[in-house]
Amino acid sequence: MSLCQIILFGCSATPLPVTPCLVNPVPTSLLVHCAIPPFTVQHWGDYPDYVERLHLALAKCNLDKDAIATLLQIFNMPH
Repeated sequence: MSLCQIILFGCSATPLPVTPCLVNPVPTSLLVHCAIPPFTVQHWGDYPDYVERLHLALAKCNLDKDAIATLLQIFNMPH
């Protein structure tokens, strides 16, 4: 049996039905709520550190949202 005959055995006159594949383009890890640093301020001098931790938490959260937007743009591109 030749290689050509083996390959042709896989061919069929009737096409196989195509089932649509539902794909979730956004990983669930990007949909998790953003953690807020605990409020542990006991003195006025503690505020700058707390504000900095809030800024870092917001920056990380915004990176997740930017990643979601990028994934959605890629997913919605015409192929």
